[in-house]
Amino acid sequence: MSMETNNEFISSSSTIVAIATANVLSETANVTNETTNVTAETTNMATATANIPANTMHVSKTYKGTIVKYINQRHFGFIKFSTRETTTRKEISFHKSNIIKNNFKPDIKEGDKCHFEISPGIKGDNATNIVINYRPISKIKKTNNTTDENNAQAALFTKTMLEFFCAAATANK
Repeated sequence: MSMETNNEFISSSSTIVAIATANVLSETANVTNETTNVTAETTNMATATANIPANTMHVSKTYKGTIVKYINQRHFGFIKFSTRETTTRKEISFHKSNIIKNNFKPDIKEGDKCHFEISPGIKGDNATNIVINYRPISKIKKTNNTTDENNAQAALFTKTMLEFFCAAATANK
């Protein structure tokens, strides 16, 4: 029986087993070395992440606000919100592309309530990850009945009732 291994012909079966075992052992050693290198790289990455100053790591905080102005042609607007630290209300700009969920598609209206996060931008802070979750329903205006309308309704009622009484009186005779 002959077999080719590493461009050599070997005819003995015991030699084949010994060479195959040696190849498996050397491949196992290579895999172990690669695993050690990956573990070392992971440790280096974790150490590098731990060395980042705290002020550069961004922890996102969700704010509540109301859309106070939206310019549809430019696809941007402003959200008014207040922080817990200060009771003053601030306005922050946003772009339509930063809205991740809008239950009232396709339009955005002034007065919509939303949740958002703040991220730094080129021209200052911007609202990102905006979720519009409430739209107030506009109230129906009550019409004040004028005296002319009231008089017309009263006259119609009186006329109708008179006709019913006349019809009832003639039916009983």
